[in-house]
Amino acid sequence: MRRMLFSRLLIVLVVGVAALGLIPPDAQDTSVFGKYRGFLLPRGDGQTTVVASANAAESKADPAAEPQKKDDGKPQFIFDERKLGEDSAPLKLKLFSSMTCVHCAHFATQSLPALQKKYVKTGKMQIIFFDFPLEERAMVASMISKCLPDDRYFAFMSALYAAQMKWMMSHNLQEALEPYARMAGLPKDKMIACATNAEALNKMMAKRQEYISKYQVNATPMLILETSERIRTISGAPSDEKEFENVLDAMIAEASMREKLSENASPAVTGAP
Repeated sequence: MRRMLFSRLLIVLVVGVAALGLIPPDAQDTSVFGKYRGFLLPRGDGQTTVVASANAAESKADPAAEPQKKDDGKPQFIFDERKLGEDSAPLKLKLFSSMTCVHCAHFATQSLPALQKKYVKTGKMQIIFFDFPLEERAMVASMISKCLPDDRYFAFMSALYAAQMKWMMSHNLQEALEPYARMAGLPKDKMIACATNAEALNKMMAKRQEYISKYQVNATPMLILETSERIRTISGAPSDEKEFENVLDAMIAEASMREKLSENASPAVTGAP
């Protein structure tokens, strides 16, 4: 099942893009990256320099490659999962989402702000964000986001989720994403460089496969609630916010109680005789 899901994305990247006819005649690359790259760069865009440099990098692509040095002029990527909240929080919420998932957008715009206020800012919960793009447009947006530091990453993601239908349904994805990238400090050329980097695409695909293997992700959104005592997986956005908060409260209370019991059971440290 997991192999089928991963292969399915590869097929979407190759067949779906070709069907849309967005690949310039002089860039008919038979590789997966060539097909994907054509999805962002529409016919007549003229970004031949970016395409050529990205294509050259493809031959050296390594999923485990380290980010490029800052002085080489290439995009700087952050592939680590982004976090909100303290590592010491008793409850961890692992959130798997895709930028073009409608239910993910609803959760991000309607539920997350309240959760941040009630649980994250009070130190009760940490939210860890896992990008799990389900199709080409989501992959493009995710790759652009990986070029952003935390202080701009969350604003960029919030803006895209809030205006999801506007950019997602656009006939010109590059043009639709430019205002949001520019708001986050990425001019057009840097945005394209981030979205068409072969090594980054390979890394994203590798991370996606890792999530499938490790967490059995097969849809978005998927939430994993985790304490030192318990793990609970929720497929899909919670339909009842009050009930969801009751689950969070119960898990936090249980984890806090266990921590107190553990502290009380610890033997007192005495000085040497």
